[in-house]
Amino acid sequence: MVLDGDAQTNQTVIFNVVPQGGNRNLYTDGSTAEIQVASNMAMGFEIHLIAIQVSTGDVSFRKYEGAVKNLGSAALVGTWTEFIVTEDSNFIRITISASGTSMSFNVADLAGVSDINATAYVRWTQVIK
Repeated sequence: MVLDGDAQTNQTVIFNVVPQGGNRNLYTDGSTAEIQVASNMAMGFEIHLIAIQVSTGDVSFRKYEGAVKNLGSAALVGTWTEFIVTEDSNFIRITISASGTSMSFNVADLAGVSDINATAYVRWTQVIK
């Protein structure tokens, strides 16, 4: 049983292969399962993304922080923040969005050189009402 004021933490891995010159969402199962945001809940998130461009060996490691809420429909709270920890070149673009009951994380290939293997580790804290 969850009581008002109870807090939870979780870590989830989301991943996918981004095709050359394209973009893809990252999923918990690699194909369709997005992170769900339950009703009447707010979550703070921290995402660590590691991406490698297969043909060149270029790597990008980035961190994202923000919050999402669901008070009838999932929505981001304000603007999320991006930190480029280190990278060989700027070959990806990230979009984070929320709607319905889920949060999505999209990676786009800017270089168009080769497929990108992208894996993100998502940590969040939830407050359940």
